[in-house]
Amino acid sequence: MKQKRLVFAIATALAGSPMLANSTVTLNDDGTTTGVSVWAKESKRDDTAVAIIDGITANNLEISVPVGFGFPSGGVERFVRLDLQGAKFKGSPVCDVSAITGGAVCISRTGGNGATYANFKVTSGATAVPSNGLISFTLTATEGLTPSNVNEIKITYSLHNNDVSADNLNQSLATGILNKKTGTYVEFKPVISIEATPQLPLTADVSQGFLQFVPDTFSSAGSGPIGFFSYPDPVASSILTLDNIATPADSAPATVASVISAATLTVTGDFTSVQDFTGTSGLGTYSTATNRVYLDTTDPVVAPAKPCDAVSTPASAVTEGTATFDLGTAYTGNAYICIKPNGITPMNPSVYSMAVSFTANTGYVVENYSFDKVGEIRQNGTVLDTPYITTNAGYISRIIFTNTGAKAAPYTSTIVTDSGATATPGVGAIGEIPAGANLQVNAGDLVAFSGKPRGAVRFVITAPNPSIQAVYQTVNLASGDVQSVLLNRRGGGDGK
Repeated sequence: MKQKRLVFAIATALAGSPMLANSTVTLNDDGTTTGVSVWAKESKRDDTAVAIIDGITANNLEISVPVGFGFPSGGVERFVRLDLQGAKFKGSPVCDVSAITGGAVCISRTGGNGATYANFKVTSGATAVPSNGLISFTLTATEGLTPSNVNEIKITYSLHNNDVSADNLNQSLATGILNKKTGTYVEFKPVISIEATPQLPLTADVSQGFLQFVPDTFSSAGSGPIGFFSYPDPVASSILTLDNIATPADSAPATVASVISAATLTVTGDFTSVQDFTGTSGLGTYSTATNRVYLDTTDPVVAPAKPCDAVSTPASAVTEGTATFDLGTAYTGNAYICIKPNGITPMNPSVYSMAVSFTANTGYVVENYSFDKVGEIRQNGTVLDTPYITTNAGYISRIIFTNTGAKAAPYTSTIVTDSGATATPGVGAIGEIPAGANLQVNAGDLVAFSGKPRGAVRFVITAPNPSIQAVYQTVNLASGDVQSVLLNRRGGGDGK
């Protein structure tokens, strides 16, 4: 899966003016070219695939070149050579000097079909051949070019005063060159290319139990973006991308639908907070909640509107770790990837990545793309989890908090029990850790269990993550053994 820089665009179907398909490529004296044929990059193959850019009837492979160096009338001979970089001729081009008055004649000599070069002889007629006289070269509808694995095909035109110079296979040693110029003949442009724009981190608010975001310019309390991409409308593009070079048919402009039959966007990260909690104990089970991970195609977002204010396209599937969207073949516009917490399950810190995969139509090869970090959720407080606690009568069981901050730190707790057991919060289930001090909370003050006397606790503490530490300690009353276990840290205001 190919990595790309982050700024997303499925640059679709570069459709444009049909005049470009019918125009002749002109190689100017300064090496610039006009009327260059542009073909879908996804259809390009190497030589082993025998993919051909057909000349078709639209003359999209005809090239016109100024002679570049005039020569006298009366049957004077000069020799023209065409060299391809990035392709071979499939068929032999025919030269045409009818635009030069006076009855000049051009004939093919060597090269052409299967070679990277083609040689011609031009003979002047009753009038001199001017330097700006045009020579054209054409390939028939069943001929064309066989491209190699490059992004463009270049062509070099050279005019020689003798055939030995023109026939030299090492043109760098040719000594009879009167004029030479190189320019772009054919370009390959992607119908589909992807970039992504990372979004600023969203902050899950500790004062709301991490059930809502801290509102800002880009997010509301109830929703926010975890990524952004654009999918331009092909009709709006001005670059013509011709269709599949393997079966070009009528050289029709390529479209997304001609290149792919399906596109799937997969976003990876923590989505437990968007799903409907349906369990009564333990971790429970989750619904798909596709209406809480969605695309918002509002663009540009104008205040007071914010990204993710509207649901344009819900995810087609959501699990605890992924959200999937079916983009199809006609999806256009800009879109924020949005998350909307359910207000029941606290949000965990998470980094979100995304990938887009394609199902290519026959005759095309389309790259899949991935992006490591397009969005993030952070917390502005501290979350600590006990691996377990027990209220067994044979033990002293307690949580010891340390607050190194300058402010008291309020905390709340959530108890998780074994299946079939229940937990009743005690007076220590909520409280406050004094500034610059320790706080001991006995397990018996924290919770009363019925059934199995054990469980786990999550503490949510309104304080910067680095300022809070905690340990769970048990003392075996019979043996005096002491065990201490650091609470697991789930993340905090520094985003770690």
